[in-house]
Amino acid sequence: MKQVMVTEGKGKLRDVPEPMLQPGQVLVEVTHSFISVGTEMTALKGSGKSLLERIIQNPDSVKQGLKSLWNNGISRTWMMVESVQQAETQVGYSCAGRVISVGSGVLDIFVGDRVSCAGAGYAHHAELVTVPRNLVVKVPDGVELEHAAVGTVGAIAMQGVRRADPRLGERIGVVGLGLLGQITCQLLIAAGCRVFGVDLLEDRRVLAEKLGAHRVANPGETDVVKEAIAFGNGQGLDTVIVTAAANNDTILQQTMQMTRRKGRVVLVGAVPITFDRNPFYTKELDFLISCSYGPGRYDPKYEEQGIDYPYSYVRWTENRNIQEFLELAAEGRIDVTNFYDLKFPVDKVENAYAALSGEGTKPLGVLLEFPAAHEKAARVTAQSDDRKVAVRAGVTPANGALKVAIVGAGSFARGMHMKNLKGMSDTFAMTAIVGRQGGQPRKIALEYQIPIVSTDLAQLVQGDDIDCALISTRHHLHAEQSIEALKA
Repeated sequence: MKQVMVTEGKGKLRDVPEPMLQPGQVLVEVTHSFISVGTEMTALKGSGKSLLERIIQNPDSVKQGLKSLWNNGISRTWMMVESVQQAETQVGYSCAGRVISVGSGVLDIFVGDRVSCAGAGYAHHAELVTVPRNLVVKVPDGVELEHAAVGTVGAIAMQGVRRADPRLGERIGVVGLGLLGQITCQLLIAAGCRVFGVDLLEDRRVLAEKLGAHRVANPGETDVVKEAIAFGNGQGLDTVIVTAAANNDTILQQTMQMTRRKGRVVLVGAVPITFDRNPFYTKELDFLISCSYGPGRYDPKYEEQGIDYPYSYVRWTENRNIQEFLELAAEGRIDVTNFYDLKFPVDKVENAYAALSGEGTKPLGVLLEFPAAHEKAARVTAQSDDRKVAVRAGVTPANGALKVAIVGAGSFARGMHMKNLKGMSDTFAMTAIVGRQGGQPRKIALEYQIPIVSTDLAQLVQGDDIDCALISTRHHLHAEQSIEALKA
């Protein structure tokens, strides 16, 4: 199947193995995925930096390089440096599509359901994705799948609003009117608040007013603190939600001046958390940080194991935030037609990233469209050659060397087993790497010059490519996988 990978400052469409459906997960044929202007552009820029730029930004890498030279020699160290330069990173965390299979334990999602998917590590820009149940939400009637692809971003904005705890009639500022800011404004208006928007770009201020913001201001042309205080009945704003991104603390300093005594400042965007204590102290302000999509985020028990939080005690989880956002869109209380400026077919992904990284005004959002792949969906539940992909030409192993499949591509496998096997190439030849999803194993395969990537151990070990398997997955998988390899 095809999946977008970021490498050397560009987005590239690569062949990767189809993912294996796991218990508690849902297999989704993606129709649309949303490019995160902030998160993904950071990854894109980072992948395009030269070796010198990376060293300047991370001086500790020099020490690591010298240590590697001492332990591994020049050729091995240089190969590691080249692999970092050419590394591929899978991207994307918000997509939508149709369910084509469900794993055991999933009882309320069915084949054919239209769903919105979330999660870095799961909801990639790929033709097929496997997503844990708690990161999948059914799309209500009246919402197009291309709009549902923005559901995760909507949940991020919604969680910021929940942290602000807005009350009917409050005056609330939104600093940064990018996509997160525009959605935040609409949510606040739906909650009965009066919104004061702040952004340097005129087109974003115009859009915010069009979508219902009561007043907007340009911090480059006017005294936004003075305007905010006036908008807040001469007392200041009840709350300021920061949805902007910046590399200095100017924004936070201004929010403190814009906010009334005993008001609230909520940080959703990416700005340095450094500020003068005194204004917070004298006004007794509350400073709050919003954690991504909501409760459950970064909790493996919730996201990976599917253990939900009790409804009575945690009313709004990340899943329920996405669900509510889509319901508001279905009711027309959120205008979803303005969420993105550009739409590209996935085979034009380089053009999509070029539009985001070019000069001038950046688009509010960019959507990728995937072609219909129902013929792929029909065969994906059976063993398929699409679960094994050659990522590079095979290297002829040393005479008599055992051809090894690495099963599991975690940090221990990479840091210990694969490093050791590389030093014993006269005895062992790493021939394949197996993982649940193809993106990360592909990255490691390129680094260690492994020719084959697969997501299906049973299929892989049936061929003549493999003599033995080194199983380095999680403990509860060891018995089943060991038996599978031994049978072959």
